[in-house]
Amino acid sequence: MPNKAVPETVTAILDADTLAAALLKLVGATEAPQYERLPSGRIKPGTIINPGSPSQTKVPWTMRDMREVYGQVTFTPRSSVPVVVNGVRFQLVQDEEITVPAIVKDTYEEHLLRGRRGEQAKRGYFLTIGVGPVPEDIEA
Repeated sequence: MPNKAVPETVTAILDADTLAAALLKLVGATEAPQYERLPSGRIKPGTIINPGSPSQTKVPWTMRDMREVYGQVTFTPRSSVPVVVNGVRFQLVQDEEITVPAIVKDTYEEHLLRGRRGEQAKRGYFLTIGVGPVPEDIEA
């Protein structure tokens, strides 16, 4: 049931299927293209609708899509940091348990890993294999 407070044109734009149908009508196409869909029936995020035309648009990611595609995990972050995945922002707060799509936790953990690697590199903890001065008697 459409929200009475939101004009019909805005409501139609929020629905990718309705948008695709409107674009087809605009360009005079008679047959709707088949788009890859999620199990819920929604058009897969990232799909380009009406490619190559001035009215080309891309289906954006939503929180609902991320939950469906990546599943959910619950964890407690060790630091507060904003995490943005596919244009959807999540605010992680230190020592507060949160349930998020798994890709958010993976992105957060990669952030922590890169931070540790950066600190270790500054302190000289990494060994570089195969790089260094070449002995005089070996031709490079």
